[in-house]
Amino acid sequence: MMRRTGFWTLLLVWGLLSQAFAQTTVENEEQGFALTLLPGWTRLANKPEFPTSYLRVSSPAGVVDGALYVQVFQQGSYTQESYRAAVRRYVTETMEGEILADRPIVVNEREAWRFEYQGESVGYTGDRRHFMNTVIFHDGKIFVVHCASTNQAWESVKDGFEQISSTLVLE
Repeated sequence: MMRRTGFWTLLLVWGLLSQAFAQTTVENEEQGFALTLLPGWTRLANKPEFPTSYLRVSSPAGVVDGALYVQVFQQGSYTQESYRAAVRRYVTETMEGEILADRPIVVNEREAWRFEYQGESVGYTGDRRHFMNTVIFHDGKIFVVHCASTNQAWESVKDGFEQISSTLVLE
């Protein structure tokens, strides 16, 4: 009897641990994307005050220290260059920030670019924060994996942001 109890306990613990260390892929069929979350990163409910955010994620340390959003915008008349220029203006003028990096990258065989910047948060925290955006133009839409962190927590979440952003798949 003791052996059976031990077996079932071991099986239960293994099941719980495997869930804790499993990656989760989140799909949004309506907008045409999928993204894989790392273990410990948590999907949050979408908020009506963020109508262009189709996925909200919290880092293991919490949403203030690490928040990731997938935003989708209609491309309209934007080209990649005009959109980049608009983002640069927004960061430097509206956010009173500075661009730390602006470089082309490849995400799942798609051309993209990555902005890293610091600036005054326009969102709910009202403080100076560190941001990283991965941007892809596809099928008349602009897909942005928007990552935000406190400056103090940046180094602890940066690798997670990069890893998750690199999993973006577009239909």
